[in-house]
Amino acid sequence: MLGKAQMMRIGGQAAAGAGAALSCAHQRFDAAVEAQSDGLESYRRWYDYSHARDRMFKATDTDCAPWHIVRSDDKRRARLNCIAAMLDLIPYKKMRGTKVKLPKRSSKGRYDDQASLRGRNFVAERY
Repeated sequence: MLGKAQMMRIGGQAAAGAGAALSCAHQRFDAAVEAQSDGLESYRRWYDYSHARDRMFKATDTDCAPWHIVRSDDKRRARLNCIAAMLDLIPYKKMRGTKVKLPKRSSKGRYDDQASLRGRNFVAERY
């Protein structure tokens, strides 16, 4: 609970007490309703936007600067497909690997270096 002289920062504004918090909640609700009405308007105008997109592609899709469209219904797959498509655009030559002979590892200061990693968070090895 805030005293009369105490101030807190809510939603980017300096506000005093619960009345201001309620006012900020109303502002957030109004912003959500406005965003929803914007979403409804864009849904209503779907084909207008699609025609504008098609005109843009027709005017700007050229051999020297082509558009590449990524279907993004599944965001994870869209990202992976986008990365793969960009990598496919990079020309590269397969390198011939040379065998590397590793020297014998020194046993000075030897310990179980994997034991210290038990219980740590690792990124999943998916690939």
